[in-house]
Amino acid sequence: MSSSPWEQDMRMSRPERDANKAHVALTLVLDVSGSMSFSSNGGEAPIDLLNNSINEMVSEMNKDSRLNTIVDLSIFTFGDEGKRNPHMGFMSIVDVANDIGKIRLEANDGSTHITNVLREAVEFTRERANSYRTAYKPWVVIITDGAFHDNDGELNDVGRIMRQRAQEGKQNFFGFGVPGFNRQQLEKFCEPNEASVRVVDIKDADNLPKLFAWIGRSMKKVSGTDPTQQAGIENPNTIFV
Repeated sequence: MSSSPWEQDMRMSRPERDANKAHVALTLVLDVSGSMSFSSNGGEAPIDLLNNSINEMVSEMNKDSRLNTIVDLSIFTFGDEGKRNPHMGFMSIVDVANDIGKIRLEANDGSTHITNVLREAVEFTRERANSYRTAYKPWVVIITDGAFHDNDGELNDVGRIMRQRAQEGKQNFFGFGVPGFNRQQLEKFCEPNEASVRVVDIKDADNLPKLFAWIGRSMKKVSGTDPTQQAGIENPNTIFV
């Protein structure tokens, strides 16, 4: 078992388990820029809270022998384009838990660029969902704590693709902001989704565990419904008050 999947890019996805069952593709697009290393309140750094929260979500989901084989997780990271921002291809939750172990992201110094990574993540997720015999609407979840340094044209181009896919009912996009994020920029990517939200301010990095617990609950709710129906997931705004 590897201690971390971030020793090298793991862009190759594994075939889905239980191919006859409906699957859901879950992609996390995560900010690992330098600001994620600094706590605003003297507590844990956001990057450490992020790592712990992802691992706890995987651990909890892995306890469900149905859920852990039909939710496929992929992780994309973004930060300074000149630095290493590794990715993990799709793997079932049980494979992440058993073969990867603890996920350990590291923050890098420099500016924050998202558009190239986000464009790749959206297409990667689309391809994975299209490969399933039966698929739930795939999710792309963006978490960031700062402003993007991409130019407006780049942000608008990616946002246009994402909004079109959301309007066509082909993907769900969720944007979550840790204090310091730019709401106007993040809203370029997110149309109202199954939770009737676009962008959610989680108020404090200390709320990252609540966010990932919500993702885990939502995956259970989604995967327990007919793939052609709305799942009626919990509005995350009710958590961060």
